[in-house]
Amino acid sequence: PITSIHGVEAEEAWRPHLEENLQRFCRSSQKHMRWLRVSGYNLAGTEKFDLIVCNPPYFIPERGRPSPDERRNAAHRLVL
Repeated sequence: PITSIHGVEAEEAWRPHLEENLQRFCRSSQKHMRWLRVSGYNLAGTEKFDLIVCNPPYFIPERGRPSPDERRNAAHRLVL
């Protein structure tokens, strides 16, 4: 069984949606969200995880045409 959920999200505007989804779909009582870029997360820390799930970037920053919307660029391109 899943005993805890840890989430990392850079876009603060997604907070209401993520909190609602955690309430509706997450049965674990241990829910932890951090509002920062994954690059700001201490991956060398003492926390251990059994499974890591992430949405990969869709585009390489040097390729293609960037969107005029910076939030869209941040979500679709690898920006660390």
